Formats: sequence, C-alpha cells, structure tokens
Amino acid sequence: MEEDRNDIRVVYHREYPDTRSYGLAFTSYVEEDTLYVKSSMKVKNLILNRDYHGSLQIHVPAGHSFENITVHSKWGDVDLQLTDPLESLRCYNDMGTLRIHAEGSIGNVRLDSRMGNIEAFFLGPVTEGHMHTEFGLLQVVLHHSPPLPPYLHTGKGTIHSDFPYTRSRTGDLQFSTGTGNILLLDGSKME
Repeated sequence: MEEDRNDIRVVYHREYPDTRSYGLAFTSYVEEDTLYVKSSMKVKNLILNRDYHGSLQIHVPAGHSFENITVHSKWGDVDLQLTDPLESLRCYNDMGTLRIHAEGSIGNVRLDSRMGNIEAFFLGPVTEGHMHTEFGLLQVVLHHSPPLPPYLHTGKGTIHSDFPYTRSRTGDLQFSTGTGNILLLDGSKME
C-alpha cells in the first residue's frame, strides 16, 4: 500500500476469542535491505464456534519499489496487491487462499498452496512461472499470451484454458493441481 510517508510502516491486526488460551507474537525488522515480518499464534484450546481473523498491511513510501517479494504463511489467506514490476514473486501457503493482483511485469513467479485456492490476476507479462495447489482451485488470468504453450496438469480435476497448452513439462509457465480444477483465462477478452 503506497502512502506519502518517509518510512515503511507495518500494521498487524488480529481478532480472536477473548480468552487466555492464546499467545500472539509479532515482529518486523530490516536486515541488509530486506524487510522481515513474522507473526505467530499459539492456541491452547481451539474454540471452533468463534471467529479468527488477522491481517497484515505494509505501507511503503510513494515511489518505493521492491525487486523481489517472498511470502511464507502457515495458516490463513494471503492477498497481495502489486503495482510495480518485480524480478521475482514467491508465495508459499500451507492452508488458505493465495490471491495475487499484479499490475506490472514479473520475471519469475512461484505460487504454492497445499490446501487452498490460488487466484492470480496478471496485467503485465510473466516471463516464467510455476503455480501449484495440492487441494484447491487454480485460477489464473493472463493479459498477455505466453510465448510458448504453458504446461497444465491436474491429478483429479478439470482443465479450462483460453490459451493452447501442453501436457509435457515444457514451456516457461507451469500450472498444476493435485485434486482441483485449473482455469487459465485470457484477461484481454474480459475487457
């Protein structure tokens, strides 16, 4: 999130049932031009009829850009709104949905979700990419045709692609699911 500011601001918000059964930890620091943000929650007794919500917002100075972004999440959804070009984007999520909205070009993308959907929307070209979910839907919208047919594979699901694709592991873009459908859509047809 771009703002008219001089520094980077990290805002962490978590909602959980009002009980002493929770321990929250949150840290953020910069080391060698890299911003690290870590949060964890320890639960002694999970109450299944309560709401658990958390969010993390990173506010950066207007005009500030990143070359690489890496996100690791064990539990919960990851939503990224990216406006600038990137050399690489890496997102790993054990349980939850990955939502990516990227306006600029990206050199290399790797999106992995063990149990959850991947919803990716790329306005700019993606040079290389590997996107995989073990249990979930993989929906990708590309606004630029891939130079080579992408590789698409699902173990137990269906494939719909607006682009020609291949079943052999060739090409710079690879999309796969264990048990889930794949939707590869041409964003230029949606305008």
